[in-house]
Amino acid sequence: MNWRFQECGPGDESDFLWVRSWVYDGRPPQESDHLADIIGGGRRYIARVDDQPVGVTNCLTLRARHAHGFVPLAGVATVGIAPTHRNGGYGQRLMAEVIRAERAQGMVAGALYAFRDKFYRKQGYASGAAHRMELHVPIDRMPSLAQTLDARVATAADVDGLAACHAAFVAPYALSVDRHPDRWARMLASQDSQLLVLGDPAEAYVYARVKGFYEVLEVNEFAWSSRAGYESGLAFIRSLAINQSSVKWCEPADCPFLSRFHDGQVDIKVDREAMVRVYDVPGALACLKPVSSGAFRLRVADPIVPENEGPWRVEFGPGGSKCVADSGGTDLPLVEVDIATFSGAYFGHPGWRQMHRMGLVTADATTLDTLEALMPTGLTYHSELY
Repeated sequence: MNWRFQECGPGDESDFLWVRSWVYDGRPPQESDHLADIIGGGRRYIARVDDQPVGVTNCLTLRARHAHGFVPLAGVATVGIAPTHRNGGYGQRLMAEVIRAERAQGMVAGALYAFRDKFYRKQGYASGAAHRMELHVPIDRMPSLAQTLDARVATAADVDGLAACHAAFVAPYALSVDRHPDRWARMLASQDSQLLVLGDPAEAYVYARVKGFYEVLEVNEFAWSSRAGYESGLAFIRSLAINQSSVKWCEPADCPFLSRFHDGQVDIKVDREAMVRVYDVPGALACLKPVSSGAFRLRVADPIVPENEGPWRVEFGPGGSKCVADSGGTDLPLVEVDIATFSGAYFGHPGWRQMHRMGLVTADATTLDTLEALMPTGLTYHSELY
């Protein structure tokens, strides 16, 4: 068997499309099929066995928030293994290659939306790193609120205001990403959904499929930057759905609807959970600039990227963080953890103390305080879908 993995070039498009079409469309590629530019930039990868295409994926280049900085993050999407080569270990091999390739490109971490968490946990990805809550609300259970902000159909002139509203909406959450201008352009050009703005400047927006009667009004995205924006947005959604049976939309995990307006017959469930993995341990730690100071030693079990294992000596303060090879000293406490546990705790969920209670982190109480000072447990929300 001759395995070959590489970044896609101009001559690889037809093989990439062949795998993608069979995996996602259940058919061979059509003449009209093509590879669109990756919004915000990124890379495509393809794997071949004996010169036959067997696996593909896209990786978006993103910049994700952390409680103490910003992190270069690969958004891993369109993972597919050809029907002719499944159950042969090629998927695991493809994803291991992607981790190493994106690490070499400067991505210190990666995130994805998994079809099966179990598959990606084998690659060191952490489940439960970020999720959104889907609300399904019958029309007569929508709160009766005053709409204090006028609504209008968005145009290209609204993009700066929309971007500012979105940035304020996602700012409290680790793993959130500011939206690329091309994605706003795609939303404005949609033939399926309408983008509607509330307030001038924008304090909320609603991106929804407004069609049909006595159906479910699907709100693809609802974001706000103020209390007035949230309450006016809910009032506007209620008016949009006046001839529908119910409404669906998503909110971050702290879900203000749950605490303020939950009622009988309202269904709330976890939707679109993102998994996350740190690709480069010292690189990820070097991105952080916390407000307090501390130090510890760290060993991370990572069979896919042995360079991550250490042991490391980590020192941090307001001027930044430093992670260097440990010379074997015993002056600092040693933290031992596997890469999946480290990855979730690095971004804030599941946190260090929760993982310590489960026996997945070796550290004493004082060291847990130090870990929390650098990588605090907190709210997470991976704001882009791909």
